[in-house]
Amino acid sequence: MSSRPLHIPPPMHNSHEHGSRAALRVLLASILMWESMYRMSGYAMKFLVDKYPRWILDPSLFPPPDDENDAARGKGGVDRIDGSRSDDARRTLIELGPSYAVSLVHSMYATCRGIMHLYHLWDASSCDKFVIPPGGGGGEYDVQPSHQYHRWAHLLVARTNILFLSYLLYDLCHVLHRYPKLGGIDTVMHHVLFAMCACINGTYGLMAFAFGWLACGEGSTILLNLRWFVIKSGRGSRPILNTINILFAIAFFYVRVGIYTAGVVHLFLLARDDDDDDVGRSVLWSFQDRTGVPMPLLGLTCGCILLGWGLNLLWGFKIMAMIGGKGSGGDNNNKKRQ
Repeated sequence: MSSRPLHIPPPMHNSHEHGSRAALRVLLASILMWESMYRMSGYAMKFLVDKYPRWILDPSLFPPPDDENDAARGKGGVDRIDGSRSDDARRTLIELGPSYAVSLVHSMYATCRGIMHLYHLWDASSCDKFVIPPGGGGGEYDVQPSHQYHRWAHLLVARTNILFLSYLLYDLCHVLHRYPKLGGIDTVMHHVLFAMCACINGTYGLMAFAFGWLACGEGSTILLNLRWFVIKSGRGSRPILNTINILFAIAFFYVRVGIYTAGVVHLFLLARDDDDDDVGRSVLWSFQDRTGVPMPLLGLTCGCILLGWGLNLLWGFKIMAMIGGKGSGGDNNNKKRQ
């Protein structure tokens, strides 16, 4: 077996049909898109909280009915809400709400894209599931005819990877700017490590199918964001919170424990599966020859996937303990979405 000489392609070379420059332009545009969405969410949140506080905030934050207060409220046209509790809720929603709103949009989008990628690559060969041959690079790095059938599916994965990376970079800036209100050191490390993995995979064209089930894990983040809005709007004692908690636990165990574990097992089997083009060598360990990825970078990607699996299992045990204890877990309402 001859080893392919190491080749360091331009950044994000495999993330666009026309190579690195086009991919980096899309990455920059995507970062600006998330930031614009954040700004618009901030304006909308402030307008709604200031203009329609009784619609946004729970009635429990308002003072008891009083004839004089009702008359004053009727004349002024503005709802007078109860001091510190309402002020805290209003300030939190305006300050942190836009970040959670953008996270909600990203988690819904990523989940749908992840399901789509799994569907498109389900019947692909082991090589096509995990290796994305680049286009536009010329020479030995052009797409071979044997891989053309799944080229469109590979490009969809590459585009989702760009959007995922752009979100991590955008969100990391906000996490650091408002540290630790949006997340602690665990959130920072999560974003840094998975941004590195997205760069590696987007540059060398790795883990297309694995990216699909990783993106599906964002399904539980949808409910985590909704839970935050319910609690911060003063509805933490309402039945809706218990409903969201139950749905979140179900979604978490389904996508972050069940699907994620199945994906890790699939990776393990892939490490033992013979390469279609080289019997006796596993598909996983043929990545270096197929893509030129250095083994330390491939090891970093696989290590981060295993680390994420371990964290999901740890969080799963904590959720089980929460369900067996207080049930609602209302004190854990500042957990960052990730």
